[in-house]
Amino acid sequence: MIGYEIEVEEAEEVGMDEGELEGAELEPPQLEQPESENTFQQISATEAKEIMDGNESFILLDVREREEFEEGHIEGAVLIPVNQITELAPNVIPDKGTLILVYCRSGRRSLDASQQLVDLGYTRVVEFGGIIDWPYEIVR
Repeated sequence: MIGYEIEVEEAEEVGMDEGELEGAELEPPQLEQPESENTFQQISATEAKEIMDGNESFILLDVREREEFEEGHIEGAVLIPVNQITELAPNVIPDKGTLILVYCRSGRRSLDASQQLVDLGYTRVVEFGGIIDWPYEIVR
């Protein structure tokens, strides 16, 4: 352990008198850890596809409107329009630790929806933009 010098005034603040200071080895100062912000991660379509092709379970969340979804969506996607996230997500995705992959048309609504999910307490939210940038197959 590394010994640290301590001034008499500092010792009095922690309840030590001058006699206890001599030869005392003190713990190094502990830095306060900043509270981690609960936020979402952003990845590319390619990275999202790798997750989808892997073994980890996830929810693929399309946050567009029903008409857009019916025109074409990524296979296996669950539809919750961005303006219904706060009311529907807790019932559709009850486990706040579920990995959620979020997309929309261009990436704007998926950013908004991802933040809403984080605000609801979901801890594994991953946003990967819009279906217009999805180079893989879609269901029509």
